[in-house]
Amino acid sequence: EGLDFKREPLPVARVAHDLQFFASHYGSDPVFRLLRPHPLVIWTGTSAYAPSEIASVTQPLQSQLVILASDKDAASYESIAGLVECDAFYWSSVDPLRTPGYQQRLDALSDAVHAHGGLWISPAAPGFDARDVGGVRVVPRRHGATLRQELGAALASSPDAIGLLSWNEFSENSDLEPSRLYGDFYLRELAAFQHSRPPQISDFDSSGPTGSDPGPDPFLILALLAAVVAASVVVIARRPR
Repeated sequence: EGLDFKREPLPVARVAHDLQFFASHYGSDPVFRLLRPHPLVIWTGTSAYAPSEIASVTQPLQSQLVILASDKDAASYESIAGLVECDAFYWSSVDPLRTPGYQQRLDALSDAVHAHGGLWISPAAPGFDARDVGGVRVVPRRHGATLRQELGAALASSPDAIGLLSWNEFSENSDLEPSRLYGDFYLRELAAFQHSRPPQISDFDSSGPTGSDPGPDPFLILALLAAVVAASVVVIARRPR
């Protein structure tokens, strides 16, 4: 997370220190190897940093981490394409029914990332409501329709993976985790999207056992990443081209 609560960029030296600490302490753990041999890390807020600042962080860690930018448009990604390996757009507050140019923006980012040989992780969320933490924007869930529409738009942008935002971001009401309010409805929506059975949930405690996984569809792999601040995602990886 490169931004503070007010969406201001953290000192670049702090970002570098945090990533170096992660790489040295956890870089060899196989749990983080999703799409590359090294841990895949999304640096949120890259658009708030100068290319020279990004280079000072990413270049020393090239052999230890796969660092993704989080730029929000093709032009800003182009300016740092040689400094990062991929782009993951954290767009949890979009309303697919009321945002002009929504699909075109995803497609343009996909084209820019793939033109440089990078991985494109396209975003999708079930809804959004951050009024409990001072926000004003509300994107209704529409009983799963918002998630289905965003998954469809993400898939149409030719992604290498789909980043689901998020697993347990209750403060923004974009959570997919089983809860008292929604039960396991959103896990079932994801399972339907993948044409596979959802995992068996014995209770709604996120720290408790979740039963066995029957295995994913051969074309899609579902992996749940532990939530750490606003940068938590669920990744659905596509079969490599």
